[in-house]
Amino acid sequence: MTFLKISDTVRAENDEEKMKKYTAAFIKETKSKKILSEVLKRGNDDWVSWNAVSNPNCPASTLEMVLKRGKNDNVSYYAVKNPNCPALAKINWMRATGKIGQFDPSKHIMESDEKEYKEDPDLQKLRDLIKEK
Repeated sequence: MTFLKISDTVRAENDEEKMKKYTAAFIKETKSKKILSEVLKRGNDDWVSWNAVSNPNCPASTLEMVLKRGKNDNVSYYAVKNPNCPALAKINWMRATGKIGQFDPSKHIMESDEKEYKEDPDLQKLRDLIKEK
């Protein structure tokens, strides 16, 4: 009897894994924006959610909702990679998760602005030759 229970458990686990893979494949290919939104509203970080957020049919508002959670998980990572994701939502998520900081112009001084520009004499000769012809 113990053998049958273990066998039934293994079969149930295999069936569950098959169902997860089937569901993930379905979500990856679906064109239904409502289904994608409902999957992502659950807030899970699983295969199904990864495929939903990677789907090119996923609405921008749903991607923005995912990023507003401020989580640094795989679902958010794939949401940022989706071409439908709004740029402002990406930037806000990157700030919230510490991937980027606020822009500080005083820290971004170009070195070329401080140096004098010297004209190359050979370059000037080449320009003169081109003008002559």
